[in-house]
Amino acid sequence: MKYMHFTDDQLAYANHINIVAYARRQGYPVREYHPGYWKITGYGGLLIEPDKWYWEAEKKGGGPIQFVMMMKQLSWVEAVKELLKESDPDCQYHPGSDPVQAHRRTKEKSMFRLPAKNTIYEHIFAYLIKSRKLDQGLIQQLVKDKKLYEDVNQNCVFVGYDPEGAARFASMRGTKTQRPYKGDAAGSDKRYAFSCTGSTDTVYIFEAPIDLISYQSMLKQSGRELADHYITLAGISIAALERYLIDYPDIRKLVVCTDHDEAGEEAFRQIYKTYDRTCEVRRQSPKPYKDFNEYLIRREFQRFLAEQGLQPKDAETGYPQGISFR
Repeated sequence: MKYMHFTDDQLAYANHINIVAYARRQGYPVREYHPGYWKITGYGGLLIEPDKWYWEAEKKGGGPIQFVMMMKQLSWVEAVKELLKESDPDCQYHPGSDPVQAHRRTKEKSMFRLPAKNTIYEHIFAYLIKSRKLDQGLIQQLVKDKKLYEDVNQNCVFVGYDPEGAARFASMRGTKTQRPYKGDAAGSDKRYAFSCTGSTDTVYIFEAPIDLISYQSMLKQSGRELADHYITLAGISIAALERYLIDYPDIRKLVVCTDHDEAGEEAFRQIYKTYDRTCEVRRQSPKPYKDFNEYLIRREFQRFLAEQGLQPKDAETGYPQGISFR
């Protein structure tokens, strides 16, 4: 096995990232709790300072590296590499400096801007439709609605809007199949993550846009109308859900479609604990697969096998026997 080696200077750099400034640049809804202390909306008792953090409910804490590991579900090596990419001077923590002033400077500099658009969209169409097997009509509609476009780096950009129609969030996903880029535009507000507004009292909740569109693609293939609300959390924070329920108070049913892993199950538990008394909360897991895009891709592959006569096909649905989607 090949091990990643970091120099002492690299580790010192990673360990001196200002956690408060970093969290804001990543788009987390940071709010001041007490002079010198901050909280992130949607994460309960998570308390952060410029150089350390502690989460009472999870009995976890640490420095910048552990913070990135926890928030982004990364390994130690991946977290260090993530922090080494941070070049903003305001994200460097200097012991003895005024954390309040550093936080204010970062807030002023982290103005949200949508990434520059590419002149062509062929890369995102090929990636999303051919590689990810998403419904072509849904992708075209998202582009028409200005919720999806290709940036100059050939990334998919999924845009989130506030109720007034102002863009407030952008999630980028690389189109290269080998280790694609993932990230949010600087200054993104996770409370307004990518979503598709509906007209019913039900909202389906996902971690990321591709999972959401995968689910919609399967519904469309099954002849179902897409009248419900669909939102993403931009991870597992429930800040986007909290905001959405304020904007759409008639919603009474929450269907949690987060990933089939530890983080996804934790998101479900947090949502259930928070809203069980006021809403009907149920789990729609993609198991046995990790997420709904993997579910969709496997489903399409099995249908291909059935069409080739390599697997029995259900006469009514056209899909392999035993494979269904409700």
